[in-house]
Amino acid sequence: MQLTADDHAEIHRLYGQYSQAIDLGSPDAFADVFTHDAVLKTEMGDYTGREALKGFATWFRGQMGNSVRHWPANLVVGAEADLITATCYFGAFQVGDPAGPKPIASGIYSDVLAKTGDGWKIASRNIAMDKPG
Repeated sequence: MQLTADDHAEIHRLYGQYSQAIDLGSPDAFADVFTHDAVLKTEMGDYTGREALKGFATWFRGQMGNSVRHWPANLVVGAEADLITATCYFGAFQVGDPAGPKPIASGIYSDVLAKTGDGWKIASRNIAMDKPG
C-alpha cells in the first residue's frame, strides 16, 4: 500500500489524539483511536476490544489523575504490502509542580495501523517501557 501525504498527516494526528485522550481522561476518545477489535499490550496486561480499552483508560486516570502528559516523538511509518506499521518513542511527564515537569516514564510504541471508514486507527499497540541500565 502506498501512503499519501494525507495518510501521513492523519497518522500523525492519530498519535496526538491518543496522547490527549489518555492524558485528559476520556475513555471513549481513547478507545476511538483504536479499531473495534484492537489489542493493547502493556506491562500490566493485554487489553482487547473497545470495552477493555476504555477500562484501561479509566484505570490509568484513576492512578495518575490529570497530571500526566505523553509526548510521542520520532514517528516512523512503514508500509509493506497491506501491513502498515509505526514505531515511535514516547516520554511521559508529571506536570503541575511549580518546579516544572518531571519525567516519569519513557519507551517505545510498536503499532500496526489500519485504515478504516473513520480514518486511520491503531489495530495493535505494544508498549515497551525503557528499563534502567
